[in-house]
Amino acid sequence: MTRGVLIEAGFNISLTYILFLLSSTQNLRKENNVSKPGGFFDLDGTFVRWQWSHAWIVALANAGLIERVVLDRTDEALVAYRKRQGDFDVFVNEMVQTFFDEERLVGVRVSDVEYVSQRLAVDGGDYVHVFARELNEAARELGYVCAIVTGSPTIAARAFADKHGIPIVLGTNLPNDGQRYTGGNVSHWMGRKHIAVQQIAKEHDIDLSRSFAIGDSEGDAKMFERVGYPIAFNPNMGLKRLAHGKWPIVVERKLIYATSWSKKGRYVQADLVDCLPAPLGEALTNRLNKLELLA
Repeated sequence: MTRGVLIEAGFNISLTYILFLLSSTQNLRKENNVSKPGGFFDLDGTFVRWQWSHAWIVALANAGLIERVVLDRTDEALVAYRKRQGDFDVFVNEMVQTFFDEERLVGVRVSDVEYVSQRLAVDGGDYVHVFARELNEAARELGYVCAIVTGSPTIAARAFADKHGIPIVLGTNLPNDGQRYTGGNVSHWMGRKHIAVQQIAKEHDIDLSRSFAIGDSEGDAKMFERVGYPIAFNPNMGLKRLAHGKWPIVVERKLIYATSWSKKGRYVQADLVDCLPAPLGEALTNRLNKLELLA
């Protein structure tokens, strides 16, 4: 074999080895960049047993950061609803206007509101639905990227999310300069939760087809349409109508009941593995069985 042939053979071997290394590196990158499943939680009435926004308004009023009359007006609508003399939406609208009012918190220190929000999470952050709490715990243990998508103020929702190990929050942002609230138009995701889900999925490389979303009102319906595993949880009448024939319904009272739409054209009792990806459904079932809460 001539010297030239040996050099050419050596070059070909080296080139083949280099191409092999490049291919291996690309495959490794693909393996490391595999999309992850996600979990998207509504907050008020879904994760939290009541309205986190209302608890936050109460906390701000008790701390003297907003006028007491604001809380009084909200509570008037709440009392009317509880007596079944008023509509729940009237109460919600009154509550939302508290933090949508462009002048409400002007001049208030952001750090003061943050402190009140953190104290609220410490004192009231455990008043949650067991199903949502255990779903979050099981999902995070399996590597799900969990997020809260809510109409509640981000600063309030963030304190709650931190308590429950949820890294991502998209909520209502109140204008401020970093030190004090300045007033002006707020930015929010109400009516646009599906866009929020898509944004989170893009930023965190989440595979929506393997992801779940859970909520209790028709405002969550568009979010449901973006994921592979939607759950209508303790749904109001609006969401119940939209869910009919499409999405599983889970109800938590003293026990937890899961139902799904059957081939016979009606809802029947279902296992959680029928409502969620199998590994997650199994893990959640084991957790709830230990608590003796599954019907």
